[in-house]
Formats: sequence, structure tokens, C-alpha cells
Amino acid sequence: MDVFQPAKAPAGTTSLEDQLIQVTASYVSFVNAREWADAEDLQKHYHPAYRSECRFSTNLHTFLESINVMRELAETFPNFKVNVVEASANVDRSRMRALAFFHTNWTDAPPGLVTQVVHVVDWRFVDGQWLTFRSDILRGVDESV
Repeated sequence: MDVFQPAKAPAGTTSLEDQLIQVTASYVSFVNAREWADAEDLQKHYHPAYRSECRFSTNLHTFLESINVMRELAETFPNFKVNVVEASANVDRSRMRALAFFHTNWTDAPPGLVTQVVHVVDWRFVDGQWLTFRSDILRGVDESV
């Protein structure tokens, strides 16, 4: 199975997979826009037990800690951007869990470098809503540009 195969929804509708991708991608938009004050609005999609594991950091991060890591990166490298290359999601409706997969390029951190990154985001349906419980960020290949 190709995890980057986009989900197909009937014409005129948005699939649950697409909705989870859109919400997950809003984190990328948030980082690129440097809208740090809007973290509370974004946090509503994250369970209080949420943790992020980043392969180039030694700690598990809460949602707000992950925001601070991204803010520090953006302050250190002002031209830093995250670009989504491809995304998909797989929903297991019988278990009410989903995984969203993102392939991104992190550019200019440091300047002139593009780092390919894969994100795996674990969603669960809890108390009537889909919430992010965990994300794993796997650092890939660095390329000079």
C-alpha cells in the first residue's frame, strides 16, 4: 500500500481523510506564517496527552513545547519554511483511529539546505472529536541548494 496515495471522496464532498490532512497541514501554515500567538486556536486539535517525537531532538514534546521548538528554529533561521510535498491519511473506522502521513521539505535551516522530512501523525476519535495524540518526525536526506 502506498501511504502517500490520496484518499478519494465522492464529488462535492470532503472525506474524513482530507479533513485530517487539512487540519494537520494547518500546523505547517501556522509555522510558515509565524503566527505564534494563534497557538491556542490550533491546540484545540491536540489531545492534552499529545507528544511529538522529533528525530533531531532528544525529547518528547508537548504541543506547546513543539511550537517553541519551531519558533526557535524560525528565529535562528528567518527564511526557514516547511513545504508539503505530498500527504495522505488512512482511517481505521472500526478502531476510530487514523494516521496522516506527510512528506515535507524544510528549507533554509540552515540557509542553502533542504531537509526532506516524513511526519506520521496519530489521530484518535475521543469524546466526539478527532484529536492528534502523537506525531513522529523522521529526518531524511539533506541537500544543498
